[in-house]
Amino acid sequence: MIARLATRPPIRLATRLGTRLAARLAARLATRLAARLAARLAACLAGLRRLPMLAAAAALLAGCYLPDDFTVDMQMAEDGRFAFVYDGDLTQLPFLQRIASGELEGERLAEYVGIYERDLRRDSGFKQVEYESQARYRVRFERAGDLRRSRQFSFPRRNAAFLGVRIREDGLIELFGDKLPKEHRDELIARGFQTRGSLRVWVSGEVLDHNADSVTPGAPPLYSWRFQSPADPTPSLILAPAQ
Repeated sequence: MIARLATRPPIRLATRLGTRLAARLAARLATRLAARLAARLAACLAGLRRLPMLAAAAALLAGCYLPDDFTVDMQMAEDGRFAFVYDGDLTQLPFLQRIASGELEGERLAEYVGIYERDLRRDSGFKQVEYESQARYRVRFERAGDLRRSRQFSFPRRNAAFLGVRIREDGLIELFGDKLPKEHRDELIARGFQTRGSLRVWVSGEVLDHNADSVTPGAPPLYSWRFQSPADPTPSLILAPAQ
């Protein structure tokens, strides 16, 4: 073998050895590159599988405003007419999370203060929107309507309602409330956030069922609720429609 190599021209030998070495290196690099690409592809696919869950979580919280320090006065009539006034605070939860993480400061924070103020003011029912601090806005909202036309009213958003009134499929008129899922409520309570306020509803018509804390006789009678925590039961009242 040594004799054969010795008889070959040095340049030709170096060329052949270089070609073989290059081929081996190319094969190794191709194998490593393929492995890396496969790993990246697997990670991307895993991320894509998580997207629906992430999107669902984002959608769940995107329009969430936590009410606090509020008074709600309502009037409900058996013919479907209603009047609603909310005077109190609303805390924008995703905004609060970004402030707590330190993501938003200075000019960036001021920019988002304006973004969420404009988000609220998109609804003409907001007569007052003033930023306080920590993603909290002081607001006044007023709305009067007729459920025979709109079928439902929800505050502050139809897809993220704290309180609302609607005509059910069976024709009954229902005052209803909603709240965040338990895991989100527990986290807020653990961090010291509360939902404190009062709801007063004057009702004209026959009330079939309710869970009010108190009822004051009158013409019309007054149904009242008080709230101290996001875990409190949501308000409920069923009103028979006019015949």
